[in-house]
Amino acid sequence: MNRPVLTSLAQTEPGKGSWNKMGGQVSGAYPMVGINNVEEELLKTPGGPEKPFININIPKDYYAIPANGWRRNLSLEQARALLLRHVFIRPGERLPLLEALGRAIREDLTVQEDIPGFNRSLVDGYALQGRDTEKAGENAPVRLRVLEEVAAGSNPHFQVSTRTAVKVMTGAPLPAGADAVVKYEEVRREGAEVLVYRRVPAGTGIGKAGQELTAGETVVSRGSPVTPSLLGLLAAAGFKDLPVYSAVKAAIISTGSELAGLGQTLGAGRIYNSNQYFLTALLRMSGVEPVPLGIVPDDAAKIAALVQTALERADLVITTGGVSSGDYDLVEAALALAGVESLFSGISVRPGKSFVAGKKDGKLILGLSGHPGAAFAAFEFLVKPVLKKMMGYKNILPRKIEVILSHDYRKTEARRMKAARLSIEEGIARATILNGQGVLKTLADCNLFVDIPPGKGLLRAGEKISAYAVELFDMK
Repeated sequence: MNRPVLTSLAQTEPGKGSWNKMGGQVSGAYPMVGINNVEEELLKTPGGPEKPFININIPKDYYAIPANGWRRNLSLEQARALLLRHVFIRPGERLPLLEALGRAIREDLTVQEDIPGFNRSLVDGYALQGRDTEKAGENAPVRLRVLEEVAAGSNPHFQVSTRTAVKVMTGAPLPAGADAVVKYEEVRREGAEVLVYRRVPAGTGIGKAGQELTAGETVVSRGSPVTPSLLGLLAAAGFKDLPVYSAVKAAIISTGSELAGLGQTLGAGRIYNSNQYFLTALLRMSGVEPVPLGIVPDDAAKIAALVQTALERADLVITTGGVSSGDYDLVEAALALAGVESLFSGISVRPGKSFVAGKKDGKLILGLSGHPGAAFAAFEFLVKPVLKKMMGYKNILPRKIEVILSHDYRKTEARRMKAARLSIEEGIARATILNGQGVLKTLADCNLFVDIPPGKGLLRAGEKISAYAVELFDMK
C-alpha cells in the first residue's frame, strides 16, 4: 500500500513559514507537528477520494491531521461527548444571595433548624380549639370568648382554652392550646365574643413548624441552579451568602469580510453582524459573561491573532463564520496557525454541519457556522452543554420531549434539527415545523427543535416524534 507523502516544517527554521491562499497572506510563527504511522485510510476525505499528498505547511492540511487521526463529521452525540471530556469546571467562590442568581451551587446545603420554627396561622381569622366547634351549625353557632389579638411577628404569652379564641393575622404564631384557625369571613363578631357557624376540624388554617424545611434537611444539592424561587427558600432559611461555581466568560469573534457593524453604511454585498448580538444575548440569558471582540476579515493571520487575544481574555472562545469548505473559509487554518489542537471538524446533522472544535491552554475554541440558523442549533446542542458543565451544573443535556407533528413533513437523507413552534392544544404538545420564511424570522418564532431522523420518507401529521425545547438555563 502506498503511503501518503507528508511534508513538515520540521526542516525549516522554527517559528518561520508563510502561506498564501486566494491572495490572503499568512505569516509568522507556525506550530510544528510530528506524525508517525499515519494510516492511509485516515487521510480519506469522507465522500471523496484519497488525498495522497498532505502538506502540513498548508494550515488546512495540518489542521485536518491531528495525531490520533481525522475526526470528521461526528454524530451530534459523539461531538458533544468529545467536547464534554475536554471541559474544565470553574473554581468556586462565595457570593451574597442576590449576586449568586444564575450560578450553580458548589456544595450541598442543609438547614440546622425547622423552617418555620413555630406553628403559624395561614389565614386572617380566629385561633381556637377544634373540638369546641363539633356541634356548630348555621342555625346553632358556637360562641367563643375572644381573649386577645396576635399579629405577625409577635410572641403570644397566653393560652387558648375551652370556649375561647384569639384573633390572629396571617403568619402569626399559633397561640398555645389552639389547633385550628377559622377565617374572618366565616364568623360574626359580637362584642367580646365570636360566633362560629360551622365545624372547624383540628389542623384547619394552620402551617406546622418545619413545613418548609426540617432540621438536617438538604435544601439544595451541588450542581443545582440558583433560581429566584430557590433564593426565596434560602433566604427563609437564613443563608446570607452561597458557595457557587465561578462565572464563565465566553469570547465571541465574528469572521467575514462581508460583515458590517451597526451604524455603518452597508455597501454592495455587505450585511450587518447580527450573529454577534444574537450570541451575546444567548450567553447573557444563559448566565455567561459575553466578551464580544467584534469583526475580523477573512484573513487567517488576523483571525489567529484575535483567537489568541480571546484566549487571554475568556474561558471559552466562540467564532462564527468561515468553517465550511470554501476558499475564504479560513477558521480551521487560523486555528492551526494559532497552535490550536484540533478535536474534530463537522457534525452529521443539519443545520450546524459546519462546526470546528479545538483546544489550547486548556480552553475550548468552538467554530460555528455564520448561518444564523446553524449557529443557533450548534449553540443549543453543543455550546450550551459545554457552558453548563463549565458552570458546574449537574443537568447539562438538552431536554428531550415527545411531540405530535401538526402536518406532513418529507424527510431527506440527512438527520435534521428543524426549527419549529411548540404549542399546547387540549393538553397535547404539537410541533409546527417553520418553513418558507426568512432565517432570522424563523429564529424569532422558534421555541423547539424537532429531531428528524435520517432517511428519505414521509412523516405524517399526527405522528409522535422527538424534539428539544429551546430553553434559557432553567437547568432543572
